[in-house]
Amino acid sequence: MRSKGICRLCGKTFTGGGMAKHLLACPERKKELEKEKGRGKVFLIRASSGLYWVYFEANDSHQLLNVDTFLRRLWLECCGHLSAFTINSDNFFLIYGMMMILEWIYLLRT
Repeated sequence: MRSKGICRLCGKTFTGGGMAKHLLACPERKKELEKEKGRGKVFLIRASSGLYWVYFEANDSHQLLNVDTFLRRLWLECCGHLSAFTINSDNFFLIYGMMMILEWIYLLRT
């Protein structure tokens, strides 16, 4: 079974892999990014677990704590689980790296 989602910018439906490709080329997203130009880098982030996935954006001043809070409010939190993130093959956990700003992670890992 493959789950599908709807692009909130243009309304088209895609599978998870198709959504990734679409978001990189979506004309409506490009317009939104153009409006935000000069306000720092914008990262396209995918969170997933099994059949469930979501794509969202965070700018380079957001901390992993901001991303964690967003995801917990959206769909993940039910009983205080430990948060874990994988960024460019590096793992970050609640007790390590949660306060690191996304731009620092990007710079340190590239």
